[in-house]
Amino acid sequence: MAKVAPFTARVLDTEVLDMPARNHDAYEVEMEPAQAKAYAQMEELMMAGVKSGLAPDGKVITASIVLVQIQKLQMIASGFVMDEMKGVHWISDSKIESMVEKIDDIGADHCVVWAPFIPLLDRLTLAFAPKVTRFRELADIDVWKKRGGVLVANPASGGVGVDGMQLAHWAHYAANSLSLEHRIQSIKRIHRGDQKLPCFYLDYCAAGSRDYTVLELLQAKQDVGALSVAELRKILL
Repeated sequence: MAKVAPFTARVLDTEVLDMPARNHDAYEVEMEPAQAKAYAQMEELMMAGVKSGLAPDGKVITASIVLVQIQKLQMIASGFVMDEMKGVHWISDSKIESMVEKIDDIGADHCVVWAPFIPLLDRLTLAFAPKVTRFRELADIDVWKKRGGVLVANPASGGVGVDGMQLAHWAHYAANSLSLEHRIQSIKRIHRGDQKLPCFYLDYCAAGSRDYTVLELLQAKQDVGALSVAELRKILL
């Protein structure tokens, strides 16, 4: 990089494009007692005991490495956890209910909801029905444009190289991917091209969770998934 630096120039999009403002905010959601208990167990012991209708006898959810532990914490903060057999156990809908209420209050004709976990995407799709479109392929963008309402998408697929979302000027994050590229690209989906309205980005963070830490790292342009084990451990301190 040092060798090529004299022959390169960096120009930001804000310097050459007349784009509207971007506004970022976080919305705090309280965890329910069972959820908070599972979160504390996973945070301290790298395992959590879960009881639910799907697992009446209880399941022990474990995390063997720090990165997996952070992802498990994100899942619990979002209201669910997956066991070693890929079984999904829901322990709270508080974050999803808060998102439904907030989006209802805002009343935008079109908005985008981002989530990095398939079970969470499934749950969000059900919560926003019937006026919801689940992004799986490019044709879904045209369906959403006509239908209006909520476009539910994974930043790993819908956030990179997909055009047509700028009909919305609100983006809601149920949880964040640990990838900086996913975060940056998902932001650009609505703040691009012929967007004329200020864009608003709202992150839903569970109270007392590492949701805030992950968000702060991404906003500081750090790729959480690429951090060293020592750096990841600092997140959990």
